Amino acid sequence: MASISDRHALRPSFFSFITVFGINTGALIGGTLVVENIFRVPGLGTAIVEAIIRDDFPVVLAIVMIATSVFVLVNIIVDIAYSFLDPRVKR
Repeated sequence: MASISDRHALRPSFFSFITVFGINTGALIGGTLVVENIFRVPGLGTAIVEAIIRDDFPVVLAIVMIATSVFVLVNIIVDIAYSFLDPRVKR
């Protein structure tokens, strides 16, 4: 059972955690491109580099749209989490 001090301390601290999580998601998505190419792991990063080299514009566009959609979806989830943590954010 959480004590009163835990309840009052943890709730405000989640705001900064959720904010950093949402911001770092973009860096994590971008970092996959570098990591996949360094370690030769097949994935979206390797696919986009190969598509750029082959001048395959539709594949590049599709991968960029997937990465962008994931980033936007994570930020929408972060905004919804804000409203659950603090009802004043809804206004």
